[in-house]
Amino acid sequence: MTSFGTLSFFGAALVAFAVILVAREVSKARRRRAIIGFADTHSMDFSVYDIFDLVSRNDFPLFRTGDGRACENVVHGRWKNVECYEADFWYYTEYSSDSRRRTRRYTRFQIVVVPIEAYLPQLTVTRESMLARAAGHIGLGDINFESEEFNRQFAIKASDRAYAFKLIDARMIQWLLFLGTSFSFETSGQALLLYTRRSRPQEIGKLLEAGRQTLERIPRLIWEEYGIERTKEGPS
Repeated sequence: MTSFGTLSFFGAALVAFAVILVAREVSKARRRRAIIGFADTHSMDFSVYDIFDLVSRNDFPLFRTGDGRACENVVHGRWKNVECYEADFWYYTEYSSDSRRRTRRYTRFQIVVVPIEAYLPQLTVTRESMLARAAGHIGLGDINFESEEFNRQFAIKASDRAYAFKLIDARMIQWLLFLGTSFSFETSGQALLLYTRRSRPQEIGKLLEAGRQTLERIPRLIWEEYGIERTKEGPS
């Protein structure tokens, strides 16, 4: 290839790269505008960045996945009288190629974090295909329940097996089956987390509603044993 041909090739490559970058930024801006519109419509606050420190403040297994992670496009407020944080979450994993160049592979989710008045042990409910990435590093074996359908669709891991059976009662099992395997669910400390693969901003309301209704289905026994007032009082 002549010098002119080489220059033409690299010039075309640079133009193509620039077009991809511009298209990506346009897509990000369009998504952000749609999320801002959703927040305004529902009287909720919006922040481009994670000003609430959702990732560092909550010890969810998902938030420890990968070599780096962050939230963006955060929506915060009350959804049908329940405080919620909805956000775009991503993590990346770094790889080394044969040329010793480091590359990053990104995985993206939409999440909703719901603060709760309890101190809950760590638990994850994930679909089987996401187990290794999102929950496998808890280090405990799967917990099986009486529902074979539930066991086939979901993998449950918990730091406290007794807590898992108290939380995932028959009513919660039916609810999680209704939600389907597009959602995963975690508890840790004073919050619960629902997440799904990143989808259109128009689906934010569906995710917030799933978080609210999951909160409603936490069994009374959990509040009695792990509720903040109960833990302050200590054992009877």
